[in-house]
Amino acid sequence: MDITSNRNLWIYALTRAISAFGSQFQFFAVTSLTYSITGSPLITAMQMAASGAPYILLARWAGPVADRFDPRKVTAIALLLQAVVTLGYLLSKEVALFIVLNFLVNSCGVFIIAAKGALVPQMVGKEQVFAANARLASVNGASQLLAPIVAGYMVMRMQPSSVFLFNSFSYLFPAVGMYFIRQVEVRKLAAKGKNSLSEAWVFVRHHPSLLTALGLYGAYTLGMWSVNALFYPYCSDILGRGADIMGWNVSSYFGAFLVTGFVLERWGKFFKSPKLLPIGFLAGACVWLGYTITRSPLMSIILSGFDGIVYTYTVTRLDTWIQQDAPPELRGRVSALAQAWDAVATISGQLGGGAIATSLGILSGMRWSSAATLGLVTLILLSRQAVQRPVGAERCHAD
Repeated sequence: MDITSNRNLWIYALTRAISAFGSQFQFFAVTSLTYSITGSPLITAMQMAASGAPYILLARWAGPVADRFDPRKVTAIALLLQAVVTLGYLLSKEVALFIVLNFLVNSCGVFIIAAKGALVPQMVGKEQVFAANARLASVNGASQLLAPIVAGYMVMRMQPSSVFLFNSFSYLFPAVGMYFIRQVEVRKLAAKGKNSLSEAWVFVRHHPSLLTALGLYGAYTLGMWSVNALFYPYCSDILGRGADIMGWNVSSYFGAFLVTGFVLERWGKFFKSPKLLPIGFLAGACVWLGYTITRSPLMSIILSGFDGIVYTYTVTRLDTWIQQDAPPELRGRVSALAQAWDAVATISGQLGGGAIATSLGILSGMRWSSAATLGLVTLILLSRQAVQRPVGAERCHAD
């Protein structure tokens, strides 16, 4: 990786780390406030699901915008809007307001995700995409290693207004950082007048291995967020703690990002086997099942670390696949399409987990989520005979 690429990547990684650090404070504050006000796992899950809805509803516009305009400017504008909207959390403690603001903040996030798909190859060049994504995961993990612990402590002992104000400021510096990034790869603009995701869908449909990988990732995400939607109630009611122990769990999760990203950046060639991807998805479901067995806060923290390892590898692999194999003028749209699919699975998991927990209890909700993921991943793997080529067969040079 040359000097310009390395400089670009460090700027982008550090700016994303700052905004991610602040976002942890908002997540802890809103989640704990919602559950303490309502006492309902389902309503808590609905509040979280409002964060995913924009990725479905706005992907049609976010993808073309990222492909047609400079993704650095798209990212900067979206971050500035997030800073303004986040101040709205200071207005009241009404759950209905939280749901609306979650939707608005993440509406800006849709454009940031789509722009990332277009921007990463431009910053570092096509051949360095896997190493770049691995470093982004590592720096993200480092930035959020202590954030959940600090956020959990602050949420339980300070006014929520302080937390929301801090998060608003955390979006400003990353917005400025976008103007210091330089292009390495030649930028190819999407043709004007094409505002749908149809071309992105055509690309995915003609790459059966990528389609299969997205299916596996959707099943994995469904289970992951079914469990995550119940994690604060789980820490509070099952482990007998609250935001503090949840903070340690989330820190363990992001600590795995730091270590796994570091390993993948330096020794990625040893992890190129396509067989590792489905194994990772199955391993994730087994980790979630482990939460329902243990009553030990320490064991839950260890399980969260394993969960972070699985997530870092699978997402780094999938992001690289999209950014390296998609045509330059389609990267934003393919990224937006993948994120929309992720959001469908996320919302389904959150609402499903919350509904089951409301009827059968928190542990039953987590067990059903783990079982559903295991079943779906297994079915997809068994049906791979219908796919022309196995996962990863088209272009294994993605690593």
